[in-house]
Amino acid sequence: MNNLILVHGAYHGGWCWQRVAPLLRRGGCSVFIPTLTGLGERSNLLSPATGLSTHIGDIVQLLNGKNILRAVLVGHSYGGMVLSGVAEIVPERIARMIYLDALVPMDGQCVFDILPGTKSRAGEIIVSGQAVKVIMPPDPRAFGVTDPSDIEWMRARLTPMPWRCYAEPIKISSADEARIPRAYLLCSTQPGDELKRSHDSAFGRAQGERWSRLIIAGPHDIMVTDPTKLAQKLLELIRKKG
Repeated sequence: MNNLILVHGAYHGGWCWQRVAPLLRRGGCSVFIPTLTGLGERSNLLSPATGLSTHIGDIVQLLNGKNILRAVLVGHSYGGMVLSGVAEIVPERIARMIYLDALVPMDGQCVFDILPGTKSRAGEIIVSGQAVKVIMPPDPRAFGVTDPSDIEWMRARLTPMPWRCYAEPIKISSADEARIPRAYLLCSTQPGDELKRSHDSAFGRAQGERWSRLIIAGPHDIMVTDPTKLAQKLLELIRKKG
């Protein structure tokens, strides 16, 4: 059985995989859909210290705590930053990584280096009496979601993103990390904005023996709009040898 860990992107939570996870389980996978600290139903844990390293630690703790071996990690959007950081710490627990329309950082980069325009949505919220600098979530339509019921479902669940998650640079230097097989799954139907350009750039750099690349017809949040198509493509990728 494949141990599949689905890592959500910014503003989201484990909830965004609710339509995909059952399909993957029927395909023979053991599926984990964690919510990163300070987001989704864990938004009460948000603090000024919540950053990229916090979220990397969330997934490392899951892998270690449940003693998961040969894991397939799927990172959506910002989740690509988390995947890259996890592979630096516990490469021995990872069999494959799949970047789903995700950021693929280089050593020393932070999200703001890749998506500087997101700074325009800066804000501040109070959590447990503490002021926390955040980036406010965009409308779900920015993720390619068009169905009115899906838009309302997402609006009720999207949460502010900790500023520090976008400002904290990543460290990538492990030779073991570099040997992990990985795939880039690019969503084809998005507006030509900064986010889309970052994905096209990552897709273009995803070359070499360790990489495979595929394009899937759908928007950035395809796990919401077309879970069946996404599940089929993920199962195809995780069954791929090498």
